[in-house]
Amino acid sequence: MNYGRPGPSSFDLIGMIENWVEHGTATDNIVASRNNQDLSPMTRPLCRYPELPKWKGPGSTFDAANFVFIVEEGIRSATT
Repeated sequence: MNYGRPGPSSFDLIGMIENWVEHGTATDNIVASRNNQDLSPMTRPLCRYPELPKWKGPGSTFDAANFVFIVEEGIRSATT
């Protein structure tokens, strides 16, 4: 199904796995990006289940830094 324009779908999964295996550093936050010449650049945080990203405003919805993760216990920043 197509719900509109494509969202951010690019992220360096292989680089994150290599860093985890070779240096013991697991990635806590993943930011996906959209770099399409026909569309505005966009980044969005990818969160682990059961978290959901929520725009915290008033910044751009095209910037991952303007989102927080909502979890049952509370909220944590999407970029920290």
